[in-house]
Amino acid sequence: MSKSLFCIRNAHSLNKVITTKGFKQIYDLNTQWEQKKDIELVKTDLDQVSYNTSLSVFHDTPSIILDKACLKKSNTFYDFLKNRDECIIAYVGNNENVNKIKSSDPNYSKKKLSHCYPYLLELVFHDSCNN
Repeated sequence: MSKSLFCIRNAHSLNKVITTKGFKQIYDLNTQWEQKKDIELVKTDLDQVSYNTSLSVFHDTPSIILDKACLKKSNTFYDFLKNRDECIIAYVGNNENVNKIKSSDPNYSKKKLSHCYPYLLELVFHDSCNN
């Protein structure tokens, strides 16, 4: 089974408040990202900036707020995704958390990510068989 996960770093902020620059980033994402219409589910961090970014981008898409323990144990995060019916999912979070998720790709090296940019990660889940 495969799923598409778009990882999006939250909008630019200052003191946990989205800035004018951040709202421009949200506007650009809303108007330029063609695959946005295909997103079936949004998973977002609990922090205020990620949550507000998520609401501003995906106001009509079902959303689930990520509990803090979920990213600390990456298997929990991926198990959640695997057990969902949706195949095209967005995750909105801070730079550190998006890097944690993207680090599962062997060709990825940790870096400072652009705000409000959809980084695609194709996930393939293999069901285990007890033969």
